[in-house]
Amino acid sequence: MKRFWDQNSDKIWSKTDGKIACAFSSSGGYGGGTETACLSMLIVLMNFGFLTFGVTDYVATKFTAHYGAITARAPRDEQEKDSCRRLGHRLCEWIAVYVLGRKDLHPLLTTKANEHQAEEAKQKKRAARKENFEKSRKEQHQEDSS
Repeated sequence: MKRFWDQNSDKIWSKTDGKIACAFSSSGGYGGGTETACLSMLIVLMNFGFLTFGVTDYVATKFTAHYGAITARAPRDEQEKDSCRRLGHRLCEWIAVYVLGRKDLHPLLTTKANEHQAEEAKQKKRAARKENFEKSRKEQHQEDSS
């Protein structure tokens, strides 16, 4: 990547100003500098005028894309794939807001809506589990009574 920017800086200088960007990085293993690679890439992108971002919400326990989506080797685990998808989705949301003028797709609005839907789904699952538990308890009570 460094060579690309070094060799093409005169051709793309000022043409990237105001564009939206984020960073994805993969290394041979965890502890291989993927977060540092993302941070370094973000600095280069900002130097060329890109508007950069990360994602503050967590994809899984202790797994977020705050500097960018990172993984060891190709993303195989579902949380690694989700991290890449989440960052790519956020990139699409920012492009929709700032390039296409779709304020209704602002990440804070869509994230809140998604969180609300997820909470409703959790509540429905809890209610169904409770109903099943009560039903099986009732059936057990009837069997014990007979």
